Amino acid sequence: MPIASNSINRSYKNNLFINNKKNPIDKLHDTIDTLFKEKNLDDIKYSMFFQDNESISTLNMNSMAIDSKSSKDTNEYTSKTPQNISRLDNKNQSISSNDLNDTIELYKLVGERNADFLFHWIYNIYDRIHLPSIQNEYKQILNLTKTKLGIFNVLIDDLADNSKIRNKELLEKCMVIPWNFNEKYNNRYLETVRTIWEDCIKSIEEFPRFNKFEDVFYFDLFQFMNCNKYSYLVNTKKTSNFTEDKIYLHHGVMVLLHCDLDLMCSPNFDYNELGKLREILYYVQDYIHIGNMLSTYTREVEELDVSSPIISLALRRGLIERNLLTTDPEYALESLIPLIPIYQKRMKENLSSINKYINEINSIDLQDFYQRLKSVGDAFLSRKQYWKKSRNKPLEIYN
Repeated sequence: MPIASNSINRSYKNNLFINNKKNPIDKLHDTIDTLFKEKNLDDIKYSMFFQDNESISTLNMNSMAIDSKSSKDTNEYTSKTPQNISRLDNKNQSISSNDLNDTIELYKLVGERNADFLFHWIYNIYDRIHLPSIQNEYKQILNLTKTKLGIFNVLIDDLADNSKIRNKELLEKCMVIPWNFNEKYNNRYLETVRTIWEDCIKSIEEFPRFNKFEDVFYFDLFQFMNCNKYSYLVNTKKTSNFTEDKIYLHHGVMVLLHCDLDLMCSPNFDYNELGKLREILYYVQDYIHIGNMLSTYTREVEELDVSSPIISLALRRGLIERNLLTTDPEYALESLIPLIPIYQKRMKENLSSINKYINEINSIDLQDFYQRLKSVGDAFLSRKQYWKKSRNKPLEIYN
């Protein structure tokens, strides 16, 4: 049964753990019941840790089960367990395969971004740019599936990058979901990621050339996961360097992965040209990655995400110190401005490389794709800073 925007899964309330002894579970139940009747669910403001006495529940990666450990963090750059993740019975959690709003509402159960703006904006981007070889009948489902993969992306990315919810155990658990999505989780965050992935892959498996590109698709998916693992290391172990930043981080925007989907719906594409096309798409992916970074690095300063290439470069060059992101973020942002031309130049170089090679592909006319790509780059650079409306306070539970 799809999750509507004004509905609540009643099985949740018996599984909530409240980090506030002055608000007993019965009071929470009464509050939820009242808000449910009034359809005013946005008023729920109970902070959520997995807390029980002096321990915080986290994931035990060896036993693949929910376990408990001390809340004391041994790494100064690793945040505590996310506040907006709770245990629950998810047996009724599902989404409609042809409805983006269902997936957005599901994301809101655990995510903190301005979802309505962000994910509809992303949908419009996918509507503007795609390989011109796709069959028209698949265009809408491709846009929808790519956007849902984008939501899946954000949920995993935040566990690696966002200091408010950064969590190694949850990240590693999420990373294996695509290869083991039949196992359900008694954890809201994990089950949300799993549900969205299951919905996506069921659509993808119906694409006419799925079997032809399946191995390539899962290879690119692995690169996306590896990108997030690298981001986590950069944020927690100070491992950033120019070479690895350039090798790994661009996979976070999933361009290759999305073009795999386009090719699954492109009956006239010559598979023998795949190697040449992927080389072009590598530059496309880096172009989109840099455009996205230049439009979001101000948010990443706020989230203490030093895996953002412009922030990590500033740290390596000594333009800023890491603690400045917390003590004086405005000054940190001003210090990044001189680095912007470096990345603008890189975007231009990517466009030049793309334009150089597109005529080598005969089964797809990439000229229009190239023009659309430039317009999408402009859209990233002029994008509204959607995070300005996000909650600038501890994460809360929204049911």
